[in-house]
Amino acid sequence: MTGSSGKDYNMYTGQFEDKKASGAAVAAGLGLVVGSMTYMIVHNSPYSKAKLAEVRAACEAGAPIPARIRVLLKPRHFEAGREERNRELRRASRKIR
Repeated sequence: MTGSSGKDYNMYTGQFEDKKASGAAVAAGLGLVVGSMTYMIVHNSPYSKAKLAEVRAACEAGAPIPARIRVLLKPRHFEAGREERNRELRRASRKIR
């Protein structure tokens, strides 16, 4: 079952004619779009550019991450940060050589 519209060959006219997408395919597509957007908004709502700027300013000043932001972070965030920091250090050491 495909949800896309396409063309069907009409043997009586000898031409390809447009085939409309079914109502179920349209409803399923809309459901997927709405569900995906809802998930993305809910998943990313704890994070914002303002919080990122606050964390960046604290780190540049040598201060720890603010407590109200630190509780939102998960262990994978710290792992990703560690990997990024190591990547930047390797890049910097290559430039020095």
